[in-house]
Amino acid sequence: MYYRRDTPCFTWWPAYGRLAMVAAYALVLAALAAVLGYIIGLEAPSLYPLHVAPLGHGVTSCAVALAAASLVMFAAAVVWRLAEPPRDVLRRQVRRAIADPRNGNPLSLKEGQRVPVVSCAEVERGRYSVRLTAGGTTPERLEATTSAISACLSGRYSRYIVAATSADEAGSFVDLIVEDTALDWAIRAETVADLCATSPYMISIDQRTAIDLRTSQSILVAGRTRSGKTYGIIAMLLQVLARGADEHGSRVVIIDPKGAELSRLPGVVSPSVDGDMSPIIEAMRSFDELRRQRQAFLNELSEERGEAVRWWDAGMNVSLLFIDEYVSCRAMLADKKQRDEFDGLLRIAATMGASAGCYCVLCVAQASVGDAGLSSMVRNACTTRVLFRPTPDDARLMWPEGMGSLPSRDYGLGAALFTTTDGVHERPTPVQFPAMAFPEMAELRRLMADYGQGGGHAMAPAPNPK
Repeated sequence: MYYRRDTPCFTWWPAYGRLAMVAAYALVLAALAAVLGYIIGLEAPSLYPLHVAPLGHGVTSCAVALAAASLVMFAAAVVWRLAEPPRDVLRRQVRRAIADPRNGNPLSLKEGQRVPVVSCAEVERGRYSVRLTAGGTTPERLEATTSAISACLSGRYSRYIVAATSADEAGSFVDLIVEDTALDWAIRAETVADLCATSPYMISIDQRTAIDLRTSQSILVAGRTRSGKTYGIIAMLLQVLARGADEHGSRVVIIDPKGAELSRLPGVVSPSVDGDMSPIIEAMRSFDELRRQRQAFLNELSEERGEAVRWWDAGMNVSLLFIDEYVSCRAMLADKKQRDEFDGLLRIAATMGASAGCYCVLCVAQASVGDAGLSSMVRNACTTRVLFRPTPDDARLMWPEGMGSLPSRDYGLGAALFTTTDGVHERPTPVQFPAMAFPEMAELRRLMADYGQGGGHAMAPAPNPK
């Protein structure tokens, strides 16, 4: 198919739409034939009694046949429309969005230029993968059409949006993920157990999304005030705490520089009443010491077995260092020596901790980078990123390597954009954090007390290979 500025609008109609148009024409002809037959039957016999009477009957019979055929075609068009697979509808609507000149020509196609080929396949309920071959255009232009495609989805698919894009490395095609925004994938948790994934190395986000800590490093969470980020982080902390402590010193360290609601929980580290930040520095030193002990244990075990032993193979549970309001925390470090030590310990934990099962979870109000925000090294080490109630500016700061267009949807409480290094969520994907129908702060307090904050279990000796 080639792009034409004067392409008739019915070119984009589905086959059943054209059939319905033929049926409408047939119905009009039937009406005209019926009127003509009536006139002939009423007036003609008095003028031409011997020759015209059979003609009137014939015209009337034609009118009846045309009307019957029209009704059959209308019925067939309706059945065809109802039975048409959603993938065919989406394929047609996407093709029209990029190639119909009435939609503004988002690809800037030239007269006579080949239109990209569109194919569509269902991935799961309410989620489709649409592939656009580059053809005579570029992958960059195809990825830039996401907003135009979302705006052109209509009818039953008006609530669908382009949620994510990914381009082929060779530049031959672009895949779009088109999903139904009306579907609710949030986990409805009556208890903490309802939150937890089946694997101890996974953190559930929603019914179809989870963080696999075996493939991820640290986690960066951003979101403005009242965006739901603290609520989402609590859902993640509950899952880690519910697994309990292991025999290798696993720990969950929570740093709350604001002295807000989290500071009232057992084991949470906050500045002293006079603003002394030494407790926070000491907690980070302790976490770094834990990381080194666990890594040394894994190294020794690997030497004994003669092969690399990963932390999950050694039966270790996840250890977390959660820093709430990271930017505020760092700004409170007035002493340069403390600030440099804080930065150094955080860089080590974020870049080297994952190999020992030690992860950072950093929470920021805005995804700023530089002196007022995260260093590039720490941000790059956070391979899992979550942005609550995203704005275009924050999204570009979270994913400077290529955000594309922000999916236009209503991001309510708990809704976020999400990426992680699992081969599936490499591009920003909308997610919905769990809805917890239980007192989450009370459960967090109970689990932190049970977990044994501030010490954990002693490191287990390396097993004897005999």
